[in-house]
Amino acid sequence: MKLLGSALANSPDPRIISYMGLRRIVGGVAIFLPSSLIAWSWLNGAGIYPSISAYYYSDMRDIFVGSLLVIGTFLLAYKGYDKSGQEWLSDRALSLLAGASVIIVALLPTDTGPPTLFGNIHLGAAGVFLAAIGAISYFKFSRCADPGRKILFKALGAATLACLALLAAGIFLLDPNSFPAWAENWVFWLESVAVWAFGIAWLIKGETLAATRHLGKQFFGRKPG
Repeated sequence: MKLLGSALANSPDPRIISYMGLRRIVGGVAIFLPSSLIAWSWLNGAGIYPSISAYYYSDMRDIFVGSLLVIGTFLLAYKGYDKSGQEWLSDRALSLLAGASVIIVALLPTDTGPPTLFGNIHLGAAGVFLAAIGAISYFKFSRCADPGRKILFKALGAATLACLALLAAGIFLLDPNSFPAWAENWVFWLESVAVWAFGIAWLIKGETLAATRHLGKQFFGRKPG
């Protein structure tokens, strides 16, 4: 798998999109989604919606659905590391789980009133997605040789899983009416932190900094005399 990724990344054929490039795309989309929703809310004076999924019922529906479908399609196609003898789930299994669940989130809208079957499926799929992407960062991406990156991937994965735990506690254990007015959008912010952590992990995995430096040298570096 590593040899395949390296070969694709270094291929001179312009028709081939490298794994690194795809990782950067999915990371960028994950960063973009909550950020664009916040910007739209601020520019329109609409206020932050209760959750990311609630934007399905806004003018940002296409951005919400499209972004999740891009992420889901990539995860369904992503192979990742091969399964080792001691692992319960491989990269491939977690990616398939995350990809399928986020596509369900995109296509089955959240409830805006009393609970419905589709709304409950949406909620369950969202939980599965966050659990899967958190596990990918914490358990899979951290299998790297660089000690600094290992810690960073674990921290990003832990942030996603912690947000999921807080969301579950808030939704199932606490009374929503007990939250103060300033915290009424707590679901949106926890979801955003989780998705941002996911996006940052994929940007790092895609060697985004190195790619940016390379582009900088191409555009601003000295031309041969």
